[in-house]
Amino acid sequence: MTNGIAERSLAERRLRDMEEVFDHLFDGLMADFAFAPRRFFLRPRRRTDYLERWLPEMDVVQEEGKLVARMDLPGVERKDIDVRVEGDLLIVQGHREQAKEVQREDYYRAERVAGEFSRCVELPDGADTGNIQATYKDGVLEVVVPTPKAALVKKVTIPVK
Repeated sequence: MTNGIAERSLAERRLRDMEEVFDHLFDGLMADFAFAPRRFFLRPRRRTDYLERWLPEMDVVQEEGKLVARMDLPGVERKDIDVRVEGDLLIVQGHREQAKEVQREDYYRAERVAGEFSRCVELPDGADTGNIQATYKDGVLEVVVPTPKAALVKKVTIPVK
């Protein structure tokens, strides 16, 4: 394929691939530092990890007596989600595999998207890891970790003189 359209399409595809690598790289770094700084140093990553991994969005909030982590996992089946605690880290890992197929009179297109994901959250001191509850409904995973009142973030206003 040496026509201009095919060459431009290939160049655009390579540029998009490169942008995706950088997005995954920086998203992964920020996620690791934001939620579990030590995790970044625990396991060296292969260069291709950023190409193979999907980094789903995660909201983490502390409410009265509990830490709640919510993740959007569209297209992931319940059996492909692993939620566990290792030390003081809540780890959510899994795998997704999606297939799209469009067949019309004038064309046919089939795409497959597959990959692993992994997110972790550092648990506060005193978290009750024996009573963690996880629910998955409509593509949203919610993990609730009971925490003692003392572990809740306390807001203190300091007057500036």
